[in-house]
Amino acid sequence: MMSFDIKLKNENPKLLKTAQDEMQISAFIPYSCHYDEHTVLTKSGDLLQVIKIAGLPFETADPDWLTFQKDIRNTILRSIGKSQYAIYAHTIRRKRNVYPDGSFPVGFSNDLNTAWKNKQSGLELYVNDFYLTIIHKSRQDGIAGLRDKLKALSGSKADTEQELKLAFKELDSITSRFIANLRDYGPKLLGMVKNGKGFYSEPAQFFSQLINLQDCPTLAPAMEMSKYLACKRLFFARDALEARGMTSSKVAAILSIKEYADSTSPGLLDSFLEIPAEFILTQSFVFTDRQSSLSKIQLQQRKMLQTEDLAISQIEQIDQALDDTTSGRIGFGYHHLTVLVMADNSKKLDQALAKVEAAFLNLGIVAVREDVNLEPCFWAQLPSNFSFIARSALISTANFAGFASMHNYPCGKLARNHWGPAVTVLETVSGTPYFFNFHANDVGHTTIIGPTGTGKSVLLNFLIAQCFKFPCKLFFFDKDRGGEIFIRAMNGAHSTLGISQPSGFNPLRLPDTPENRAFLTEWLQLLLTHPKESLSPEDLTKISEAIEGNFKLDDLHRTLENLAPFLGLGGAGSLANRLSMWFGNGSHKNLFGNEEDVLKFDQPFYGFEMGEILEDSKGLPPVLAYLFHRINMALTGQPTIIVLEEGWKLLDNPYFAPKIKDWLQTIRKRNGFVIFLTPNIESAIHSTIGDTLVQQSSTSVFLPNHKATVEGYCGAFKLSERELDLIRTMNPHDRCFLIKHGKDSIIAKLDLTGLENFIKILSGTARNVALLDEIIRKTGSHPNDWLPEFQERSRL
Repeated sequence: MMSFDIKLKNENPKLLKTAQDEMQISAFIPYSCHYDEHTVLTKSGDLLQVIKIAGLPFETADPDWLTFQKDIRNTILRSIGKSQYAIYAHTIRRKRNVYPDGSFPVGFSNDLNTAWKNKQSGLELYVNDFYLTIIHKSRQDGIAGLRDKLKALSGSKADTEQELKLAFKELDSITSRFIANLRDYGPKLLGMVKNGKGFYSEPAQFFSQLINLQDCPTLAPAMEMSKYLACKRLFFARDALEARGMTSSKVAAILSIKEYADSTSPGLLDSFLEIPAEFILTQSFVFTDRQSSLSKIQLQQRKMLQTEDLAISQIEQIDQALDDTTSGRIGFGYHHLTVLVMADNSKKLDQALAKVEAAFLNLGIVAVREDVNLEPCFWAQLPSNFSFIARSALISTANFAGFASMHNYPCGKLARNHWGPAVTVLETVSGTPYFFNFHANDVGHTTIIGPTGTGKSVLLNFLIAQCFKFPCKLFFFDKDRGGEIFIRAMNGAHSTLGISQPSGFNPLRLPDTPENRAFLTEWLQLLLTHPKESLSPEDLTKISEAIEGNFKLDDLHRTLENLAPFLGLGGAGSLANRLSMWFGNGSHKNLFGNEEDVLKFDQPFYGFEMGEILEDSKGLPPVLAYLFHRINMALTGQPTIIVLEEGWKLLDNPYFAPKIKDWLQTIRKRNGFVIFLTPNIESAIHSTIGDTLVQQSSTSVFLPNHKATVEGYCGAFKLSERELDLIRTMNPHDRCFLIKHGKDSIIAKLDLTGLENFIKILSGTARNVALLDEIIRKTGSHPNDWLPEFQERSRL
């Protein structure tokens, strides 16, 4: 990167004060009042608007896409091209240990949440906030600025007001353009907001944070804004400062760029987002007009030729800069950058400064700790305080687009989600919190994909346990009893379905309603459909007559055995013959040949072990049809989660495949969502329902898989090459995983170190399931009876 000159101001007249005549802090704060809801007017007549930026997710993005985003930023910047404009870009990194609200019922989920909350409170997590301030200066530089001054001396108040209106209109248009072009960055224009206590000023809150080194809501001031913002005493020493409040204080120091690196990449300062320290990174970019920029570049060119500094690379850079400026591909402006590092005490400050300085050195940038210019650099952090800028360099809009990338790690959404507060908080690899939610708007359907041994069961059961603050119902279609220990620990019911033992199901005992009659018609068709013989119109008529006859029987007599005579005479291929396998001595008598129906959803948690019946192509569809019908009847608007282990395998059949989209929409409308799990992504994408499930899912979680394929991950789930590479290279022992949620793409981790007692319950290994069986046979199934002994013995 070619920076063409450095301007250094050693002193500023405003800062010269004596002990007898100390200036008020308000003299250094440029803000006067709100011009309108979103615009602030400075004392010198500048207008400015502040955009808060959530940030562009970059961790999992392909390099080409990040370069494309840098080009977009450059295009937006060079479109301004007027010396009457300036931009401030702030990155504020601060500690934030916030935990989602919610109370849990007494028991396992509450114990787990308490342990997890305590663990999170001991972590030092940070968030990164970004702000862009667009400034319309009241006076231009150079000859144009001289004309402005002469005009101001001779003009009237009406002229000044008209100029402000025109300036505001132009500024508002530019800000709107920024917001539209940066929509992928999560922009929000700050303004006045109203709550129960009155009007608050979001721009004033931002300025206050720069001055007081503390974030707190700020009422819209009735007085001049500059006299209202400072609420801490500021003390400046030789190379450090202190912001001292009534109950808390911060010490700080400032680093500035002394020498720029040779080039700028799309996310030049991304490494700063991982530094375990609090800081305010301030950048300003004061546009220069094209002719002024060309003159500066040509002057630099002449200096190099005169001093015979003929480095080929530098000559090429200057030639390229001249060509790009002339053609309008880039613009130029004066740039300054400082990092105010803050801490609770001097020792921690020195440690933090060392980390920030190391980050600069790794980028090839020389930074200096400010001493003489410490106070000017502090006040230069405030947007529009141009006279306090101590060091600046002429750089291009393309360079500034690299410096101000606004890349960030997504943080999820803490509150006001579809079900209220976030489900839980997870830690990212950068030390930032990620507030996890299943829902994007009102859609919560989720896919979790990961090979055996990567922590899939622990992650799933942990997330489900965190949902029971809402409260919600759970229907868990299990496989290999992986969720049984967890479900029983939650005092839920868990049963095994298959032909080896009675299920207790008898759908014929359902109440006589149009919905139940329609279901029983479909259900009987499933029982009676033969792989090599379809049902004729006469067969369908007989099935309808059988349903009618069933509801004429006394409730106690409604069984398949008593229904069979309504289907006519027996014989090879007859309906009565086909039905015989489902009752009496038939092969599948245990599924539906029961006199009573014991299926009752009067508890919050239900688990069904599907491992045996999953391999039974004849028994699986009617069993699922009955369970899903009963679940649909139980969906009353209460939050509900349905977990489908091997979800693709469960539903990929001629009966469910055509219904899956409507079924998912019905569950969503009734405030439920489905979690699909599979260890093998290929089985999912090659199923007839694969595309539908991918399209209907709002959240996808991918655990480490060094055998991940392009076809499965990039083809079906539309992951980027970078995301695929991360899935392939993540270490399963780190318990990291990739979350795709809306526009979020983030690597998070579930570190349960220190919570080993809970892991044994969440993991559901074969050894622990066998231990569970042994203890329950002795103590009974209530968790208060078996759980303490299980936790004790599972440690061994």
